[in-house]
Amino acid sequence: MQTRLLGTFEIDHQKLSQDLDVISHFDFDEPYIEFSCGYPWKSAMVWTSGGVLGDGVLSRYDNRQPCLPTANGRKLAYVREIIQNFFVVEHLLFARVVVMSNNVLVPHRDFLELEDKSKDEKVAHRLQVPLATSEDALFMEENVIYRMRVGEVWSLDATRLHSAAALTDHKRVHLILDFADTGKETRLVKFGEDRSAGIPDTNLAKRPALSAGDRDAILGMSKVIDMDNFKDILGIIIKKHYRNDAGEGFVWETMREISRLSGDPEIEAHANNLYEHYVLSRTD
Repeated sequence: MQTRLLGTFEIDHQKLSQDLDVISHFDFDEPYIEFSCGYPWKSAMVWTSGGVLGDGVLSRYDNRQPCLPTANGRKLAYVREIIQNFFVVEHLLFARVVVMSNNVLVPHRDFLELEDKSKDEKVAHRLQVPLATSEDALFMEENVIYRMRVGEVWSLDATRLHSAAALTDHKRVHLILDFADTGKETRLVKFGEDRSAGIPDTNLAKRPALSAGDRDAILGMSKVIDMDNFKDILGIIIKKHYRNDAGEGFVWETMREISRLSGDPEIEAHANNLYEHYVLSRTD
């Protein structure tokens, strides 16, 4: 599996605008609130097993039933058209609309919490379709920062360390589609895939290197970190990673170093426990 741009399709902007208006009135879940450093990352399930809305936590759904539109999904005529016209629905496990603004997500790995599922029930392929975005909506995979644009379809390797950011109050809206493990040769899309590897250069975000002065200033937060501002400081580090290239593993290595330098065993243990949870052993 590799993160890559699968292809593009022509957007009907009038139909999309109508669906975006409907989406703006949804009652959203906030199922993974612990990932957010800022405003909540919100989701609304639009296709699930049996069409059940549920609470948005993927591990709580019974994926043995056919995937059908939820009450939310039945209100989105164009999103439903996109799903049915461009994707192989019989392999679909979940589709959800996610919204974020003024927020960065804690770098993490996905699918680890679904390892007790059978092959047919386990999420193995994640595709994303941007519906509304901006130049300040960014994605991270390891040390690569890139943008997805409206009309593109992306395949994500969510088992690699990744994150997302919306660095303004402009709402970023994506359709996320999760598919079962179907084998390498099974197609998930109904359009011609771009077989070129990786993330196109035109989607990459160019970042200047992090200066030594900025690095020292960030580490200097060890003097003020406590359990009350821990997540605020983590958010600052993540945002800095989106704007400056500080090398592989910058976010978690820096957060753990700040916690160590604080001299507070509780804070250091908390940082190490979070690293274990988000990166090594996700079990929720």
